[in-house]
Amino acid sequence: MVFDGRWKSCFYESAGLMEVYDQQADPHEFHNLVQHGIEPKLKADILGRHLRKWLSTSDAGPVRTGPS
Repeated sequence: MVFDGRWKSCFYESAGLMEVYDQQADPHEFHNLVQHGIEPKLKADILGRHLRKWLSTSDAGPVRTGPS
């Protein structure tokens, strides 16, 4: 889940689901904009921000110790 102060996005990769809520217009999250229509450009922007945030909190994995 990523929340930027207005948009809240949730991605469930194993289920192939995406939720986007406009917290200003819909603070109780009744209208998932992915199901109720969202501009493709806005959807792509929110997805990009979500992925950048996720990547910034993920490490690169274990240190490799094999032959170089």
